[in-house]
Amino acid sequence: MKNLLILFFFAASLMVACQTVKQSAFLQKSSWVLELDSHEVYGCNISRPLSIDFDSGKISGFSGCNRFTGTYVLADNKSVKLGPLATTRMMCLDSNCNKTEQEFLNKLSKVSNYKVDEKQLQLFSNDTLLLSFRRNNKE
Repeated sequence: MKNLLILFFFAASLMVACQTVKQSAFLQKSSWVLELDSHEVYGCNISRPLSIDFDSGKISGFSGCNRFTGTYVLADNKSVKLGPLATTRMMCLDSNCNKTEQEFLNKLSKVSNYKVDEKQLQLFSNDTLLLSFRRNNKE
């Protein structure tokens, strides 16, 4: 009975580990576009949606007026640490663009965990959904 119980816990641990590897594999070398109510979110540049790209521990993206870059670290149980982030310093004349960009960057700084599959990435602060992305099909 004791051996059966040990085998059960080992199998359960292995299943969790495999799921975590599968989840993190969806992030590697991937590009995501921010969505709100199933529509892409644009900043000042109406031809370019807000986005985030993941590649081997580095993130980059477009925040509405500026580009950003930084690092990310994945841990067990779908936790992630983004940043610190560095941004370009383009002048955005529209105050709404500045507000959108600052809200986006502020939310990225608060991310603690994620859910991801082949089509969608959701970034959370604990149980609170901060940002929702769809995979960029224009990669």
